Amino acid sequence: MRITRSLIALATVLLLCGVAGAQQRIDPNRNWQDGFWRDTDRLSTYAGSVSNGTSDGDDSIPDTSYSQIYVIDAKDKWYLASLRLKRKWSKPVPMTINAPVRFALVKDKIYVIGEDRKEYELAIVKARPALFVTWEKVY
Repeated sequence: MRITRSLIALATVLLLCGVAGAQQRIDPNRNWQDGFWRDTDRLSTYAGSVSNGTSDGDDSIPDTSYSQIYVIDAKDKWYLASLRLKRKWSKPVPMTINAPVRFALVKDKIYVIGEDRKEYELAIVKARPALFVTWEKVY
């Protein structure tokens, strides 16, 4: 009985360590570059309303989508990237404005490493040459 409990406890610890390691794994095969976080903002978009399921049909709930927008300054370009948040209270990528960031470009996606050392996938909204971007025209 005592050995069985010990084995179950050991298996649980190993399983939890494996899950935690899988969440923090960063793909080394990507072409990682260095840049800087320049700005971020949260956007909410109203997409209409949805019935809440009552029989009279008079009550409705607003359908709103939430996104976090990031500006990344690379050596030759500035990228405007978006992360769709699942819920209003979802947390964005942990970052500090004007701090360095490691990122990799793959087609229309940009992968970044947050301050928690986890990899996040963002969608590229715009890419502009660094010479022509001003703060007023980024958004």
